[in-house]
Amino acid sequence: MDLQNIQDQLNTEFAKSETRIIFWFDDKGEYEDEVSELQLGDVKLHILDGTNWLYSKYLLNEEDKESKYLVYAAFAKPSDAENPLADMYYYSTPYYTDRVSQMSQEIGIDNHFKEHLSQYANFWKNKHRIEKFKELGIDHYNAQTIDIGLIAVLTDVKTPNLEEVVKQMMLGDNEKYFKALDDNGLTDKFWELCEKFFGYKSDKWYFKGSATVRQKKMLDNIIAKGSPDASFLWPMELIVPNQGPLFGYIMPLRPKSYKSIVDLMKKRVNPSFYVICRTAFNLTKGYQKLHGMGAKYQDISFGNLFFDPDSGDVLICDNDNVSFDSSKPGGVLGTPGFMAPEIVRGEKRPSRETDRYSLSVLLFYLFMVNHPLEGKLEANIKCMDYAARVKLYGTDPVFIFDPDNRTNRPVKGIHDNANIYWPMYPEKMRKMFTKAFTVGLNIPSKRITEPEWMNLFANMMSGMLKCSCGASNFYDEKLEANGAAHVCWHCQQAIPVPVKIVVGKSTVLLNDTTKLLHHHIYGDYDMETVVGSVVQNPKNPALWGIKNEDEVNWTYEMPDGTQIPIEVGKTAGIAKGVKIHFSDAVGEFK
Repeated sequence: MDLQNIQDQLNTEFAKSETRIIFWFDDKGEYEDEVSELQLGDVKLHILDGTNWLYSKYLLNEEDKESKYLVYAAFAKPSDAENPLADMYYYSTPYYTDRVSQMSQEIGIDNHFKEHLSQYANFWKNKHRIEKFKELGIDHYNAQTIDIGLIAVLTDVKTPNLEEVVKQMMLGDNEKYFKALDDNGLTDKFWELCEKFFGYKSDKWYFKGSATVRQKKMLDNIIAKGSPDASFLWPMELIVPNQGPLFGYIMPLRPKSYKSIVDLMKKRVNPSFYVICRTAFNLTKGYQKLHGMGAKYQDISFGNLFFDPDSGDVLICDNDNVSFDSSKPGGVLGTPGFMAPEIVRGEKRPSRETDRYSLSVLLFYLFMVNHPLEGKLEANIKCMDYAARVKLYGTDPVFIFDPDNRTNRPVKGIHDNANIYWPMYPEKMRKMFTKAFTVGLNIPSKRITEPEWMNLFANMMSGMLKCSCGASNFYDEKLEANGAAHVCWHCQQAIPVPVKIVVGKSTVLLNDTTKLLHHHIYGDYDMETVVGSVVQNPKNPALWGIKNEDEVNWTYEMPDGTQIPIEVGKTAGIAKGVKIHFSDAVGEFK
């Protein structure tokens, strides 16, 4: 834009009685040498140089409160937190010279929507699209009407009407339109608007080559069966347009708070050990429920797991992979690196046993941030072609921590995550993974089952040791049995082990915040329902107990055999050697 046009625009704006200050943040400093040449009448020019914030605020608010000012900065507008003039900026007038801002001014969109418009910079590069956007005749611009307008243009709709857009998507060239939305970053926005206006959630479309009769039949069956539980973003409804062979389905949206293992690997999230264990538990529980329905997933991998890094809640997507038909092989073989060796070798098709292998790989990634078969042998491969992948994952797989084969150990500088995390976890976990990737590599019937994993993760969640330095560690019963101390991985100091209660397969460390959960007593994998809480004696702070929050009374058994009823709402004292009789289980303090 030439200086004369800028001058004319600024003079027009300053001519308004309500305009006293205009802020011009020139992101690239393109007009730094020319701004002083502007002829703006009695308007004063003030230059922000990044060091004179406080003086500028004093000048404009105190020293000269009458004059009109153009405040120019040859840098991008800082965030409000870093901008001492943020309050003034929002009651003043902003001015922009970038392409998007100039275009928005030309159309008549308020500059306050600059950041929103900038999300779709690719759209605004096309003059033809801009003209079509103008022709929509949008009466009032806000974030929603702008988005609908953009989507209307990309789908060849001549009115800013979402219903007309949906009709066009159903009846027109769907493949072309979805590509246009993808290219301009508007696909997610389209489905958000559909959810808001019509109750649609999200979707997946099958185009030429994938929109087969068999796939449609599988989807019909998946929808009819229904979701195993809320952790699955399950297909809800089939979408079949009136024209053409393609089809799709609607499913719930994934909240933005949910992240992938790739985010974990790239350190974009840093969940606690407890959250990782809870994620693993919930993930495994989900697949257990799926397998309990007689189904196989067929393609367990990075792409279909999302978790909340604060809570450990999980969402499993891409559930159109699921097959309930055991008599016919599924159309999906899996994702390289996650497929069971027998599939890689071409000997078997996906099954619940191959799912269990893929699940073990995914769990290993979650805990170790490394593939269980990628060590020295993988590092030595010069070209990861098909033959190399078949050998590494199929014909000659070697677990990186195989106790009897050290040829594939993690390489320092390449597989550091595996070397760091492996010794942090209790021996039971290390043994489980070792079994999964030694015996389980070639004997599918010996693979770790979902209940085995879930019992392990439940105990790990119940066995968190908090060091005085703040770091979380895992209780390892093997260490205690051998008389060895638990040493903090962070500060290398010994961590005392508190009193614990052992109920069947559950071992629960009794810290001041411990909750005794339904699973601990009843073994039903309900890790949400609290049946007991560790509480402090109000009269003697040195004494602690477990408050009965169950639905039934407990019985307290002293070392001498004396039994005392513990009614609901009452507390049982914590003391080694004492037992608690629950409804159908016995716990002992140790």
